Amino acid sequence: MHILNIAWDHTQSRSDFRDRVILGPENLKFGLSALLKMPGAVIREAAALMTCNRVEWYLLCDDTERALSDLMEFYREQTGFILSEQDPRPLQRLDSESVLHLFRTASGLESLMVGETQILAQVRAAYELLLEQGEKSPVFNRLFQEAIRCGKRSREETGISRGAVSVSMAAVEMSRRIFSDLNSKTVLLVGAGESAELAVKHFQTLNAEHFLIANRGRERGEALAAAAGGTYLTLDDLPKALLVADIVVVVTASPDYLITAEMLGAAMKKRRSGSMYIADISSPRNVDPAAANVPNCFLVDMDTLDSVVEENLSRRREAVKEAAGIAAEMSLEFAAWLKTMDILPTISGLANYFDGIRKQILSEYKHKSSEENLQTMDELSRRIVQRILHNPIRYLRDQAGADTLDHREISVIWQIFKLEKMLDKYQIPKS
Repeated sequence: MHILNIAWDHTQSRSDFRDRVILGPENLKFGLSALLKMPGAVIREAAALMTCNRVEWYLLCDDTERALSDLMEFYREQTGFILSEQDPRPLQRLDSESVLHLFRTASGLESLMVGETQILAQVRAAYELLLEQGEKSPVFNRLFQEAIRCGKRSREETGISRGAVSVSMAAVEMSRRIFSDLNSKTVLLVGAGESAELAVKHFQTLNAEHFLIANRGRERGEALAAAAGGTYLTLDDLPKALLVADIVVVVTASPDYLITAEMLGAAMKKRRSGSMYIADISSPRNVDPAAANVPNCFLVDMDTLDSVVEENLSRRREAVKEAAGIAAEMSLEFAAWLKTMDILPTISGLANYFDGIRKQILSEYKHKSSEENLQTMDELSRRIVQRILHNPIRYLRDQAGADTLDHREISVIWQIFKLEKMLDKYQIPKS
């Protein structure tokens, strides 16, 4: 059996192509099940990780070429997609490379923004979808559990995900230097573009709930206000909004100052609350630099935030080596566990074979002995079987763990004990 990873990601394909091969949650759930039921299927287990930056399939199979062919046939039948000569070839990884790649992905090492945290939640979602299939997936169950554990370890033990690495995130995080609790604070967003949307999301992760959205375009402003559970304002309402806002983030494309020092000075005199934090992440600036001189106003601009982002990125780059080490270590541990899967049928067969004989002999004494004596014999015979099997099973596990197992030895065990015939005779499951 091989673990085959088939993928298209941001390193070798454009987003418009990935849009053609990505599947939504419902179609994906059906797709995983359909792959296992392809005629003459060679795919035993299947999982998928699909995000805006990657479309990845993980397939446990005994024929990698046929598995790729089955996947392409599935796409043709279910979505109408046919890979053309002009389309990017899928990346293919096998066995240890597939495992290491998944562990690195969960750790944020393969992301466009190194160390981003969203990917770990997406790996967890892929695992939950795997569990929903209703099919037994012992290998991938363990694989994705360990990938999630690897992602957690990398973030807890290294600085791979610490510190803001976008200007909007840095603007939000710096607000906590002024206010420790954002839940009770009012946040004013001036602008409703992509950076403003990201700022809202970052604020919400820090428990901010009260939002005012001021924007020149009403439709987009109202849409962001609705998404934030806040109130839409026009730019003419800014003087009033400054009377109640504790945090102000300004991100528009306006060529002029939208907030002047005079406007802020007037607002601060009328306000009941104290300090105000202002982040101007517009280019050109939309807040008068002289606003920094207004008492109790803390103004940061792009230059300050850019330096914070660069410092944090530098720290993350230093943590990459540590996180990569954790991923490599845990992928080797998984590989060692996977090797033991080769011997499980033999161990299970031996245990079931000896236990079957034990129970068969005990059944002959069922009407010849008291209940108390039967219980004693049951316990005694169980312990004898355990002692007999201890060294053979220990040997198999040690050999598998050291990667020195000769599969001819397994064949000899089955021949000596005639396991196939004896398990059938006693009607005992082989695994």
